[in-house]
Amino acid sequence: MIRTSSMVNLLNDDDWKLTFTEPGLPKKKSQFQAAPENFYSQSAIAPNSTKLFYFTHFNKWRRLWEYILLIVSAFPFFEISFISIFCPHVSMLRFSPLFIFDIIFGIDIFISSRTAYLSQGVSVTDPDRIFRRYGKVWFVFQIIATIPLNWIGVLKGNRYLYLALSINKVIRLRRAFTAAEYLLKFLMYHNWKSIMFPFCLLLLCFAHFFACLFYICAVFEDTMESWIGMSGWDYLSPPQLYVVSVYFVMTTILTIGYGDLTPKTSPETILVIFIQLLGVLVNAYILSIMVSILIDPIGNEFIQRFISLSDYMHFKHVPPNVRTDIKQFLQMKWQTNHGTEDPENVYKFIPETVRDNIKRDICRKCFSKVSILRMASESLLTEMANLLRDISFSPGEVIVKQNVMTHDMILLNNGIIDIYADGSLVASSACDDGLVLGEQELFVDTPRAATVIAVTYVEGWIITRDFLIQCLAHRHELKKDLLDSALVCFPAKYKEIRKLLSGENIRATVERNKAKQREMIQRILRNHRDQNNTDDDSSSDSNHLGI
Repeated sequence: MIRTSSMVNLLNDDDWKLTFTEPGLPKKKSQFQAAPENFYSQSAIAPNSTKLFYFTHFNKWRRLWEYILLIVSAFPFFEISFISIFCPHVSMLRFSPLFIFDIIFGIDIFISSRTAYLSQGVSVTDPDRIFRRYGKVWFVFQIIATIPLNWIGVLKGNRYLYLALSINKVIRLRRAFTAAEYLLKFLMYHNWKSIMFPFCLLLLCFAHFFACLFYICAVFEDTMESWIGMSGWDYLSPPQLYVVSVYFVMTTILTIGYGDLTPKTSPETILVIFIQLLGVLVNAYILSIMVSILIDPIGNEFIQRFISLSDYMHFKHVPPNVRTDIKQFLQMKWQTNHGTEDPENVYKFIPETVRDNIKRDICRKCFSKVSILRMASESLLTEMANLLRDISFSPGEVIVKQNVMTHDMILLNNGIIDIYADGSLVASSACDDGLVLGEQELFVDTPRAATVIAVTYVEGWIITRDFLIQCLAHRHELKKDLLDSALVCFPAKYKEIRKLLSGENIRATVERNKAKQREMIQRILRNHRDQNNTDDDSSSDSNHLGI
């Protein structure tokens, strides 16, 4: 479940600032301490106190820009190889349109530095943290790749100088891989078009590469005996022959056939054999991708729910900030598990033994942080895993509060938290390696030593004392195992824990829980009876009035 929090207003000046509006919570501006080295790249809350213009991938125009950058970043692969093979002369008039690609790539540096990214389901919009995420090296290489050094070769009319000074453009291919990765893996709004677009571009790269090789084979052979001379196309210019070569390679890769063009020499025939093999593989791969898109029930169902929810929020005029928060949370779920359903819906289809093993292995990382469970038997670990309930906290939500006595243990496995003691921030921590809150408080009546607040979306599990005691009522061997571990881990508190797990206290807890259940059932029946009486009164009044 997700619990929204209205108790915290998150701002940012030169560093992180938390301003709490609930009485008793700390009001302090402080930097994160004891954080991981890459904490700032993981941090998810970075709205600035001054409004800054930024882009987001939820905007359709920003998504369109990603498609454009994929083409622009991959273009140097076509440009450098084409000019080195098919263009013996360079001229300003012919190459001036290519300057547009340099301008677009330069603009992308600004757009990338102003594009928010999601971390733990929360949008990061602060430019400094976006810069830290990409790194100085990335921006330096982006700037180097933008410099149009090759235009010196154009002005000089020297093709070799043009090619030598175009080497820096090869760095742009890294941006093409980044764009393709976003389109294929990280964007929940993707469809078959966004998935097929990078593969179609990859197919064109293969076609261009083999078209160049096919032409080179004809050049190094006797031209009159190659496919150029035998087909009567020796009168065409090199760029025109490139078009013919691409046509032949495309018909071969797509397994359409040779048409009116066939290999004539042995090198050309050998090359065509490889083209045919590649064509079969490419066609099979593209077909498999299309089939996987069509028969991906989990991903398609998740996306359909997302679309339906977006339409509903738009129809009901849900405030934009709430819509953004919901979309960001769903995007986090998509990146985490590709929209996989609740595990409980899957567990019911598998044997109980396998189900217990899966649950235990999922929680094992967090269990390793619980001292009382480090020496526990597999049976006790399995029982504890079955007792856990999923829990999630929104950014700014108080997970536990200092000096408040609660009887539960929380295991966190995802997200970032702040830890406050006496109103001062003492530590910030990522929960990816597992974090335990309230191990001793689960068994002993002890106030919480610190306040823990979720900085990002935080997920984990929770187990309550009453639930644990009730489940141990008829499991004496597990109770003995738990007491043996408690004697080693908490010798000073062993008597209290033993009293808590005594038969008398277990029976009292069971009876108390049964009384609560009976009271809840009676309340539900009473409310249902009152509702029926209200409906009967309304019906009688309507009949009396002749309605």
